Amino acid sequence: MPTEARKISSSEAEYAKRVQGELRNDFTADKSKIRLCVDSKNLSSFEIVEGHPSGLISYPNFCDLMKIPREWVKIVGLSALYDLNALSDDELQRLISDTNSSTENTWYLHFGPVKPELISAVDFKIGKDYVSYDFDRHGRQAMSDLGFECISGDAHQRLLEFLKPGHHHDFVHSAIVCADPLGFKMATIRGLCNSCYVDIEKAEIVGLHRDDPNYPRRDVQEWIMQNIDELNRCWVAAVERFYKFFPEKRPK
Repeated sequence: MPTEARKISSSEAEYAKRVQGELRNDFTADKSKIRLCVDSKNLSSFEIVEGHPSGLISYPNFCDLMKIPREWVKIVGLSALYDLNALSDDELQRLISDTNSSTENTWYLHFGPVKPELISAVDFKIGKDYVSYDFDRHGRQAMSDLGFECISGDAHQRLLEFLKPGHHHDFVHSAIVCADPLGFKMATIRGLCNSCYVDIEKAEIVGLHRDDPNYPRRDVQEWIMQNIDELNRCWVAAVERFYKFFPEKRPK
């Protein structure tokens, strides 16, 4: 997701295009901002069943299992810390020879889903340290920076009165992101381990991500009607975020 933290270099852009296709912009995001803590003892050990991997394994062990050359493993580790295309051959060889120049030996891979109840903590990075995550202190502005505008104040408190978390890390909220200022105006309401999609112009529910006969549709619909002004405020803010990332698309 785009932020203004750092723009990718031309060589990084070319690599990203090869991996994921055409890029919409040259911004990056700090994926280390959020840390999820899981006790490895609660995860199953790695195994391959009928050709499908599952479970937890260290990155070096997985590479050995796949017979991946050790030098390539080292280079991947270095690529997480350095722009390899900006290094001279001598600099690259020096880093490859230095056992302390990268941290891939601390990486682990987990194949398969992790149940929410196994997540013991959610932390947010401030500077070089992590603190316990709090949505109002850490998440709201960070999501706005990425283009997701969340409801605030009384509207959020009223939503919490009837829509409950599905697990202890499920945060009940409603957010709007604009992918096209002239497109469908949609809000998403999150809670009960489900997502409810709202047509802002019609002020009505258009669907659920997961069918649930016990979902409080009537309460949610009433909340939408009572807080449509807040949803429209979020839409206007989301449109402005869109133009911040794509200024060339703003009408003259």
